[in-house]
Amino acid sequence: MKIKDKFDFENKELQTVNRLTEYGKNFQLKEGVREMAAKRIINNTTKRKPKTKIAFIPSFATTIILLIAVLSVSVLVFPDVAVKYASALPIVRELAEKDDDVNELTGRLDDMQDQISEKESAILYLEAQLKELEIKIKEISKEEITEVITSDNTDEALNIQLQTLVVNFVKAMYRADYNEAAKFCTTSFAVEVKANPQYIIMRKDNAVVFTQITNIARTEDGVYLVFLRLNDSSDGEADYQIDFEIIEKDGKYFISFAGMNA
Repeated sequence: MKIKDKFDFENKELQTVNRLTEYGKNFQLKEGVREMAAKRIINNTTKRKPKTKIAFIPSFATTIILLIAVLSVSVLVFPDVAVKYASALPIVRELAEKDDDVNELTGRLDDMQDQISEKESAILYLEAQLKELEIKIKEISKEEITEVITSDNTDEALNIQLQTLVVNFVKAMYRADYNEAAKFCTTSFAVEVKANPQYIIMRKDNAVVFTQITNIARTEDGVYLVFLRLNDSSDGEADYQIDFEIIEKDGKYFISFAGMNA
């Protein structure tokens, strides 16, 4: 080989090495990896004496094809490695962006799942409350009143009787007919009703609406309890409650106490 041809050949080899080095920089390889690759290529090209130019060119073409193939497979099989060493590639950037989108979507789905779980818990709680408090509308002393079941009392006839007793008592009080109201009370409580009717009712204009009543409950000492909610305000918004205690005497039932409640 002539000196000039040899010089041209080595110059082309150096240019090729430089292009590969720049190509490697575009993949953002670690410094140590770039140096190792460059040294290996230089050593291989300087030690080996190519027979012809034609034999050398396919060698570099094969190297580039293998390099591209390795990088392509690495991008698909090892995306984390690709992002670390070859983040400049469009396909790597696209994969990284999609990975961020997936992470964001996963986070949103987790938040939605937490919200759904909270709502499901609230619904289950409300369903349990409704099962415990059975509510129905019933007619008591010609009044449509919502009844709330708060006890396991099974004597519906007695339940109606005592509920009617307290409703009739309140109607008499709102008519300011305290003598009539006293007939539904024990002797001692009748005296209190006549002396202090303001402790039992809020107004005296006969404008009372019954909003809710409980079924009767019986205490261990034989006292029956009934809670009655009503409204006597002009705007129909301010409900209040009267707690009744009823006792049995000689086969009859009388109100022994009626107290205002919130």
